[in-house]
Amino acid sequence: MGQGLEQSCVFAEGQYTDPGGVAIELEKPDGFNAEGLLGLPEVVSAEVHEAVIRVGLHDLTAGAPAILRWLAENGHGYQHVTSERPDLETVFLTLTGRSLRDA
Repeated sequence: MGQGLEQSCVFAEGQYTDPGGVAIELEKPDGFNAEGLLGLPEVVSAEVHEAVIRVGLHDLTAGAPAILRWLAENGHGYQHVTSERPDLETVFLTLTGRSLRDA
């Protein structure tokens, strides 16, 4: 493993790196826009589903504190934070655009 939760997988066409990330449960998700997080240097992706933000990161160690600081500075409280590591299904979907069941 590399730094943070970075996971590398070697495929026939080269190396693929999926960074993993964090899931953050917001106290009040009303009107939250994840696009503001995309300006942070470590953030790869950000999406909101109901009260949970899922953020993909280049480096969990540097990115998670920056996200939590950004949320606090912008008035967004949160209740729960967990780190996430991509599984084989996520890596396959990212590379091919299809789930394993569709293959």
